[in-house]
Amino acid sequence: DGYIYQTKLTDAAGNPVIIVPGNTTYQYQQSKARLYGAELTINLHPRSVKWLAFNNSLAYVVGLNKNETLLNLHGKAAKYLPFIPPLQIRSEIKATAQKNIGFLDKPYFKFDAVMFADQNNFYALDDTESFTKGYTLLNAGIGSTIKSKSGKNLMDIFIQVDNIFNVAYQSHLNRLKYFEYYESSANGRSGIYNMGRNMSFKIVVPF
Repeated sequence: DGYIYQTKLTDAAGNPVIIVPGNTTYQYQQSKARLYGAELTINLHPRSVKWLAFNNSLAYVVGLNKNETLLNLHGKAAKYLPFIPPLQIRSEIKATAQKNIGFLDKPYFKFDAVMFADQNNFYALDDTESFTKGYTLLNAGIGSTIKSKSGKNLMDIFIQVDNIFNVAYQSHLNRLKYFEYYESSANGRSGIYNMGRNMSFKIVVPF
């Protein structure tokens, strides 16, 4: 009970309340709800290949709206709860050196793929949410601890590249997919997209 989400605000005549021109107004409400799902993790660390790790995870959740008033009035459009992520599958291969390489303490390289399925179960009432197309992102990274000759940790360094192939995608949980006022786009989807290819470099210095 008490799932909190936003619903469109209407006046006594049933018309949308507009405070900012061009934008309808939403307010928070609570509703009875039912959520269920599953998580699965399979990690492989072969004894014969100690430097290799193969990590896999799956997560799935369904949120059902139990607000009987909305369900009776609007049917399937109000069936599901908003802000529910789609099926997600993640696989990562990580290779870690079993001994130091010069001043690098057990450096590693990792490569991972993250798949998000289509989200067909969305809160469609008042166009609060819409269908979100699935996508797959590929990422890679390297890292290591740098040690002094005496064995003291000097710093940790990390280089990470996310969304290697610069995939244009929209996360179902990204509210910016509903902003941006243009009539057409190259792929038929409007709204602001998530981040494209991104390279980051991080240094952690203990003190």
